Amino acid sequence: MAVSSLVPESAAGGAPPELQRSPEVTLERSTAVAVKSDPPVETAGSPVSLTGSWRNPEGAIYEITQNGAEVTIREISSIFYVRFETATCTGPVRGVDLVASCVTYAGTTGELRLTAMGESRLDGEFVDFASGGRIPLQLSR
Repeated sequence: MAVSSLVPESAAGGAPPELQRSPEVTLERSTAVAVKSDPPVETAGSPVSLTGSWRNPEGAIYEITQNGAEVTIREISSIFYVRFETATCTGPVRGVDLVASCVTYAGTTGELRLTAMGESRLDGEFVDFASGGRIPLQLSR
């Protein structure tokens, strides 16, 4: 871009010589861009691999499959010694915390919130959206 003067012609007459009409100057636009990034998100503890079989004290099995930051959880319960899937949950893992959306075999929905307490224990709760009930959970492997 060429600039013939930095001072308007009406003001140039009384301006000092260095500010009066100057020869053509070529200005170059810088392509450098300053980017402000958000600070990193802090998580409590380091990521834990959740893949595997987990159990609650009542004997239900929770089969967890982790693929990167996403998990799928299948709750398998025994009713009259017959095992079947009673709920399926999916959601993200962030550090040691998991929040998953669930659908039960009865068709109700809810949210599973778990925190890894080391490599072999998960503590949290299931919140049933239909009833508003909260069921505490402690899973181990």
